[in-house]
Amino acid sequence: MYPYSFINGKIIPFNKAFIQVNDLALLRGYGCFEYFCTYKGLPVLIDDYLKRFENSARELDLPLPYQKNEIVQIVMNLLKKNNITEAGIRFILTGGYSEDAFTVSKPNFIILIEPLKIPEKNVYRKGVKLITLKHQREFSSAKSINYLTAIRNFHVCKKENAYDVLYYFNNHILEVTRSNFFIFKENNLLTPKDDILHGITRKIIIEIASKEFKIEERELPLIELNAATEAFLSGTTKKVLPVVMVDKLKIGNGKVGLNSKHLLKLFENYISKRIQEFQDKYRISH
Repeated sequence: MYPYSFINGKIIPFNKAFIQVNDLALLRGYGCFEYFCTYKGLPVLIDDYLKRFENSARELDLPLPYQKNEIVQIVMNLLKKNNITEAGIRFILTGGYSEDAFTVSKPNFIILIEPLKIPEKNVYRKGVKLITLKHQREFSSAKSINYLTAIRNFHVCKKENAYDVLYYFNNHILEVTRSNFFIFKENNLLTPKDDILHGITRKIIIEIASKEFKIEERELPLIELNAATEAFLSGTTKKVLPVVMVDKLKIGNGKVGLNSKHLLKLFENYISKRIQEFQDKYRISH
């Protein structure tokens, strides 16, 4: 972590950032979070991620103690205080201190500035393998702090030389532990619609891809992987990360496809435009 964090109205050194042990986040795993990253040192997509964070808080009936413009200013101050170029930004809203270890109280609101970890270039060139697991996240439309299944099965990924776990339920594909999932069937782009966390990167990809490909948001049976010509996962740090194998099944010819490469370029062009818009909105000198 970087030297300074924010807790309940104060920017303080990270090594002094503490909450009490009777917080429901610790006692019951009750809380929500959000994670996004900077581009050229700016929290370019903060409005999009704040909107989802607000939705997660509503889903868990947790009041968010600050307005959007206040949070944007806090983040800008934190980035400046930590004197960094690129970073990950994590919001955490806990269930609060509970006298009976069950009742929600006033939430603790935390912002962490973290080193940014992105996949290496050769990962994009070679693509990755996923392994499947039968699981559907509770409160799937909220980004909760409960990652029991993902963390418990992380060692299985390492054992199987896999990048991550692809969840499915009732024989339908859902999502990756921290990403959304897409397949191409030639020039048709398909992605699960329900019982998932709707990612911001997912939303952007659908928007930019719709100008060149036919988009289908629908139930995606596991068996349909057999007909996929390409696949990829999407996420904040992963952008458009090609998937070339799921379990023992090769996706298409087992190599990174042209459509996935093209979408990555389109995504990067989109971000460049959003950087310009952010600079203009907040009057930041270029």
